[in-house]
Amino acid sequence: MKRKRIMIVEDEGITAMSIKSSLEETGYAVTAVVSTGKDAIKKAGSDRPDLVLMDIVLSGKMDGIEAARHIQSVLNIPVIYLTAFSDDEMINRIRETTPFGYIIKPFDERELRMTVEIALYKHDIEKKLRESERELKKHREQLAMLVEERTTELRSSYDLLKEEIDSRRTAEAETLRAGQLAALGELADGVAHEINNPINGIINYAQMLLNKSMPDSGDHDIASRIIKESDRIAHIVLKLRSISQKICLGSTRGLSSLNRSF
Repeated sequence: MKRKRIMIVEDEGITAMSIKSSLEETGYAVTAVVSTGKDAIKKAGSDRPDLVLMDIVLSGKMDGIEAARHIQSVLNIPVIYLTAFSDDEMINRIRETTPFGYIIKPFDERELRMTVEIALYKHDIEKKLRESERELKKHREQLAMLVEERTTELRSSYDLLKEEIDSRRTAEAETLRAGQLAALGELADGVAHEINNPINGIINYAQMLLNKSMPDSGDHDIASRIIKESDRIAHIVLKLRSISQKICLGSTRGLSSLNRSF
């Protein structure tokens, strides 16, 4: 198993060497021992340790809290504070950086090892949680993409189905209309046939009366009118039969002609 790597930031040489020895005896690897905040940030960026033990009061202008804030926010490396100070102002500044532990000097090796172990474990858990959240987000995005693709496919299928249904309805309507036109054509042809026979008889009888009557008589005039009106009816019957034939052939123009004629 790969050893966890820890960086020590401590401006007291004896304390730093004591911490280094204790950590190495426990099985940890010490990446560096530095005494300033500036060096801490630089070494943390180059070595990328798993944990930083950070003294708060350091040499130089930058204290441990400022250095820890940068290391945690930029490098996401957990920090444990080491300090001999515990006043309220200091505690409040420490809390703002959300450290993974806080040890008051002087401390014993057991306390140090327990705090380091807990901090590393907590950071590993948080790291795994973040990875799980990223993986979950990735799966959600993939699922959303699949849902969108499936929705698009379903919408396309729905449009095709709707188009097919509309086409079938149109075909059914045309078939029904054709049947109705055919029935109408047959009716028109039948009516024309039934009218045609008696009209021919009427014309023949009127012609007989016309032939027997005197030209200036009332019978002659009536017979002439009967023949004239009968011819008109015969002409209408002829049109009706012509239209019925067109209707039977499925021509809608026959229906229009029928409407215009009557």
